[in-house]
Amino acid sequence: KGVVVKMSRNSENDIVNLSSRPKSVKAFGADLFLCIHINAAENTSASGVEVLYKSQKGLATDLSNEISKAVQARNRGAKERTDLCVLNGFNVSVLCELGFITNKAECDKLITDSYQNTIANAIVGVIAKRFNLVSIDQDLKAAINKIVASGVNINAASWIEPSKMKLQ
Repeated sequence: KGVVVKMSRNSENDIVNLSSRPKSVKAFGADLFLCIHINAAENTSASGVEVLYKSQKGLATDLSNEISKAVQARNRGAKERTDLCVLNGFNVSVLCELGFITNKAECDKLITDSYQNTIANAIVGVIAKRFNLVSIDQDLKAAINKIVASGVNINAASWIEPSKMKLQ
């Protein structure tokens, strides 16, 4: 049996209350709640990958290490965040910040298919190892690619189209 993936939203038009996401994941019977985000900062030179967690430091550390290594980005590390409602309510949950949309160089990379695929492959590798998957399940690979692309596109749309942003 392959891996089953459920998206909490498929576009920026899908409005889903942050606190209800873990509940729907729990109701679905998921083993992992993986959130994909893009960071932002007033400092337009801020860059890098970080993974936020409530109780899964090892998983968050592995993801941060592997994603940043795969895309040769600054590794900002795993950061405990017990205040984020999206990480509360589900035992195995992490939020991956894949880079900064406010950093033009990083934003330009984030919106490319090849960069997204590289990130997805790094995530798949960590999940396969963590959940003792004997082989890389193609459904998992396809799903993670979709999640990364969707996460980047949803976040980019939320911040206005990257091409219209006044990044220096």
